[in-house]
Amino acid sequence: MSAPTPSSSGPWFPICRNSSVILYLLSILFLVFGVLYVAFPQTAVNDITQIGNALGLPAPTPAQLADSFGGWLIFTFAYMVGATASSFLAAREPENPRPYLDILVVLKVTSSGTGAVFFLTQAHYAFYLATALVDALLAVVVLVVRAHLLSDMERLKRSGNALGERKRV
Repeated sequence: MSAPTPSSSGPWFPICRNSSVILYLLSILFLVFGVLYVAFPQTAVNDITQIGNALGLPAPTPAQLADSFGGWLIFTFAYMVGATASSFLAAREPENPRPYLDILVVLKVTSSGTGAVFFLTQAHYAFYLATALVDALLAVVVLVVRAHLLSDMERLKRSGNALGERKRV
């Protein structure tokens, strides 16, 4: 006998649906911003720099920005694809999203921490500050989704209503 397939009427569905919607939206955002950044890196940096100028933060010179492009765009795009894949796969795997969510948290905490360290030790550029703040916020969102999803799935497993399990009669 095969395990029951998920349906939109199971007791776990509202939990998975809400978390999955958030994770699918994050995966779309990561992919869109990754493609936009690799396609128009100077525009992204200029826009963030203008916001920083309004806040009194210094603008990097073109020579300073040159170090941010080239080969680093490859790594930035790869990072965004990794974040996209992690959030997408977590949304698709409601039975076991933990590994994908853990990877996503590591990615976001690492980039946030790196942006904060660069902002504090190298230069007070808006791009570093924006990276630190936005990715910290995204890490918190993922941690909240992770905690919510995993605690509710654990509760459902204890009740015998977990995804893929049959109730014994």
